Amino acid sequence: MRKKLSSLIISMLILTLFIGNFNIVANAINQTDECISTTEIPMQTIVEEQSLEYQSTEEEEFRKENEEAYKKAIQNDTNQRARNSNFQLGPYEGLIYYSQIDNRWRNDPYTITGNPSQTIGTSGCGPTAAAMVVSSIKGIITPTQMANLYVENGFRSRNNGTYWSAFRWTANKFGIGFEETTSLNQAIELVKNNYYVIVSVNDGLFTSGGHFVVLVGISGDYLEIFDPYLYSGKFDIPSRKGKVIVEGNKVYCSINNFRNYANYQRFFAFKNDRENNKSETENITMPEYTRYVKTSTGIGVNVRSGPGIKFSKIKAYPDGTKVTVYGMEGIWARVGRNEWIDSTYLAVRYNNQIADYIFNPYKVKIISPIGLNIRMGNCISYKKIGAYRYGAVVEVIAEKNGWGRTNIGWIDLQYTEKVENIPSTVGMVKYFKGRTILYQNPNLSGREYQYLPNTSVIILENVNSQVDKIKVRETGRIAYVRSNSYK
Repeated sequence: MRKKLSSLIISMLILTLFIGNFNIVANAINQTDECISTTEIPMQTIVEEQSLEYQSTEEEEFRKENEEAYKKAIQNDTNQRARNSNFQLGPYEGLIYYSQIDNRWRNDPYTITGNPSQTIGTSGCGPTAAAMVVSSIKGIITPTQMANLYVENGFRSRNNGTYWSAFRWTANKFGIGFEETTSLNQAIELVKNNYYVIVSVNDGLFTSGGHFVVLVGISGDYLEIFDPYLYSGKFDIPSRKGKVIVEGNKVYCSINNFRNYANYQRFFAFKNDRENNKSETENITMPEYTRYVKTSTGIGVNVRSGPGIKFSKIKAYPDGTKVTVYGMEGIWARVGRNEWIDSTYLAVRYNNQIADYIFNPYKVKIISPIGLNIRMGNCISYKKIGAYRYGAVVEVIAEKNGWGRTNIGWIDLQYTEKVENIPSTVGMVKYFKGRTILYQNPNLSGREYQYLPNTSVIILENVNSQVDKIKVRETGRIAYVRSNSYK
């Protein structure tokens, strides 16, 4: 009897431990599963793209079904019979990018017929685009949640994707200002006036069938675009090559190329009534400082409409021109509201002239064990816009009240230590000395990518003394690599 009792007690203890561990694991899974913006662009092929369900835009029958779906959904809302009338959004986290082929939801069903091949990955560009817009204006909603809303409220067609009227309904449901147009010029003006614009496109630059993409900004002559079906190598095929620039998960397309090759049909514009990130950044209080244009050739430097050579040239400053620097983005200095100069051509001294305000940038190492938040301004009350991990080495380009300004935002300097004599290689072009493994994450973990010797890369960030964040020049892939991998 005593043995049986002991065995029972031991069994109960084991069960308790199991349940406890299960809960720990479950909590860990829940934490990992939090909705965050997609950063890694999946590997796909043009063959897979061509197998996607066609997003119809022209058939007369489809247009009639489109309007009928909207009328029914509005009637449901009016009668408060919609099953998700009280849907709650998650917290607002700023501009959000989603990929419909993200592993978190690519296989989730998006169908009214029970067809297992109809998933978010194969036909969910509509709800994914809408999820990006709503998340970026109001608060987090995932592509799966939006797809479920569209199915339940009648905006999923049988075999032709998402009805256009879903976007009008979405704006109404979440209280967002909405406009609709077929004019590209009007759509561009709406983007300039702080709208996010979903675009229906047909076979062309972005798709081999029908598709939705999102205009999220404009930089000079370039539209900034979120493509929910963006994959590595999408724009390398002959018909698309050279027509766009891909940086991370953002596609830059000149207005002319969009006009000539996108095969756009209609624009659905959502008013962003929040202060956008760009405005907030421009309103940051930081020390303004002066510099002089100084080039090795003596011919001066171009002033561009944005931080990069892809932006249009506005004018040029000759050597010796005195400029005020208001902020930095990478190696680019903002010298006016929409005026940028490559900071490598700016100097503290020119001939016998010395800048009014001299700040010599320096590097710090993050020493907080839990990492360090990056904020929009120089105190804790400002909005968090990111974080640096423990051990990261970053450059401080300005100081104020114990806070330092990096190329991203402000950090509390009490959680850093100054790093001496580590030369920055940011902006340099390097070549791999042998076969090299790139990594998805800065701690050299996650997905791996192998590249051949002599592959050319640009260094984007010196993460620490051993790891660099780089961009492969040929493919555009952004990843992390050991800093001893170069020739």
